Amino acid sequence: MLRHNWNEASAPPLQMSCNISHFPEAFPQTRSPSFLSDCLVASRRYPAITAFAAAATLVAATAIVNRQFAKKAQRDNPPRGRFIGVDGVRLHYVERAMAGRWFSFTAMAA
Repeated sequence: MLRHNWNEASAPPLQMSCNISHFPEAFPQTRSPSFLSDCLVASRRYPAITAFAAAATLVAATAIVNRQFAKKAQRDNPPRGRFIGVDGVRLHYVERAMAGRWFSFTAMAA
């Protein structure tokens, strides 16, 4: 096995440089003034994608607002009655007095 003992004086120079000017087609040198102008150019160039992104944003915002309203409604209106577990199913029931009967109950899966 051949070994080399390199020291600073005898070591060959390592050149690790990447000059972008050697590859002008791969790395264009155009600069845009800002991210906002890039977005505006893209929205004008691809209006269908812009419309899709706007619709998706609107749907997501609507879903978030709807979830918040549902949480508030549940907090403001707690369920009446009790919950019981039957065969692994959680049932919500309300006891109601009926004329001539002791009681009846309405059950629904929760």
